[in-house]
This record gives sequence, C-alpha cells and structure tokens, in this order.
Amino acid sequence: MSTSKLITWNEVVEGVDRFTYLGSLINLGVLLMLAETLAVRQAWLIFTDLNVSLYSNIIVVGGNSLITGFTDRLQRDLNIKTPPSMRLKVNFPSTTAERRYSSWIGGSILGSLGTFQQMWISSQEYNELGKGCVDKKCA
Repeated sequence: MSTSKLITWNEVVEGVDRFTYLGSLINLGVLLMLAETLAVRQAWLIFTDLNVSLYSNIIVVGGNSLITGFTDRLQRDLNIKTPPSMRLKVNFPSTTAERRYSSWIGGSILGSLGTFQQMWISSQEYNELGKGCVDKKCA
C-alpha cells in the first residue's frame, strides 16, 4: 500500500496509509452500523405485516454505497440480525450514476409532492423565526 498525506482540520500527517480513513470507517463499522441499524429499526417500527416486504426490498444508494464491498458486508451483517424466517435482499442500482444520484432524485421527487411542499421553509422564514420554524412546520 502506498502512503500519502492525511490532511486533518489542523495538521498534515506525513506517511499515513491513504486508506486509513476508509479502512477505519469500514473496520469500525461506523457507516455500516448506521446503515444496518437504520434498516433493522425502521423495518420493526412499521407494522409487522410490512416487515417481510421491507426486509426483502432494502435499497442501498448514495455515494458511500460505491465503496467496494459495502453492499456485500451490509447484506452479511443484516443476515446476522435478521430472523431466519425473513427473506433478506439488499438491492442497489446497477450503474454508478444511479447509485450516486438516486438519493438526490428521490429527494427531489419527495420535495415536489404537494404534501411535502407545505413543509418548505424559505431562508427568509428561517432568518426571521430561527430553528423553531422547523419544529413548527415539520412536526
């Protein structure tokens, strides 16, 4: 493995393995833990009848899903936490562009829905009311 500079907020550390950050991200499971915990918790928060459908239709998108081995590891770790009676399937778009931008596309679709437009907060509203306007509109 090659080494390079690790630039932090305050310093440049010479001779650091360039994959140290990515390796620790996966090895410590920070990103993965968040993804798998979110998937498991959300599935169980929904009605039990939907759990089977949710577990068999997990869709992984976003830039971090492009990390080599991410989806395989997520599937493996979720298999450990999933009851044997449930069929688990982790899906992801086939092209890099779809994986990278699907979350943005989904957000733009959500943002264009009439019911969601009621929750829009303009910069003027935020400047006038502060963060309390988020609680008021989105609660």
